[in-house]
Amino acid sequence: LTSSSSTSSIPGATSPLPVLMPPIRDQVRVEAALQQSQWDVSLLPKELQEGLRAKHPSLYADLMAHQTHVALPRRLVVCGVRLSSEKEPLRFVRLLNGMKAKGLQFGGGGDGQVIPILFGSQADKALSEEVYTQLDAVSDQSAIVIKSFISPAELCALYTISILNIHPCDYDAFALTITEAAACGCPSAVPCDADGVSRVGAAGLLPPSEGLCVPFAAISTGPAADEQAADQLLSFLRTSSSIVGEEARRRTLAYTD
Repeated sequence: LTSSSSTSSIPGATSPLPVLMPPIRDQVRVEAALQQSQWDVSLLPKELQEGLRAKHPSLYADLMAHQTHVALPRRLVVCGVRLSSEKEPLRFVRLLNGMKAKGLQFGGGGDGQVIPILFGSQADKALSEEVYTQLDAVSDQSAIVIKSFISPAELCALYTISILNIHPCDYDAFALTITEAAACGCPSAVPCDADGVSRVGAAGLLPPSEGLCVPFAAISTGPAADEQAADQLLSFLRTSSSIVGEEARRRTLAYTD
């Protein structure tokens, strides 16, 4: 992945200087590896712990019993984006609603149920409140919103119990959450055009065409995009995601700075 920068101070330079983006932060790489052998529910963000205890006590008790990542239940469907219009956080809510209409159940009490999780800075306060209100209604009050800062250790713990990370906007220069979720074995879903091409930068490292991200219809594909996307995402959630997640993890950790 490259980005353009000024070359006026470089003698003889005639073209933009390519700048390689690190695939994941060093702290996340370390934590992702560490939590493969040492996992504890106390590593989760405090707001997530409190939400699970209050809303999903049976799942919280199950998580309490684990001290490694082995056989950890993956029940969270996550969206981590800045809450601003260009990141399309309301599309995350629309996609959840579309999947709900097709039979997806929210909750932490049994197989097939998922818990929506939203985190990200509140760049647009009015939009943030709209997203929170709609998410609570669509999820039947089962969703958990994390408003505080999330450390690398907390982020890895969160992704380690997540079944899918949904990146809702059609375009993003990179989207670090995609590779960092992958480092923890959580696959990401990215919008793709009618030809299966994604305009999200991180999808270049984890191409949907190679089964390393889950493709779903981009908004730009037309008015039926949300319904088509809900079908695609629900189909993935109803099949085993472990193969996609583990292969994405392997590929991500193979990249070096």
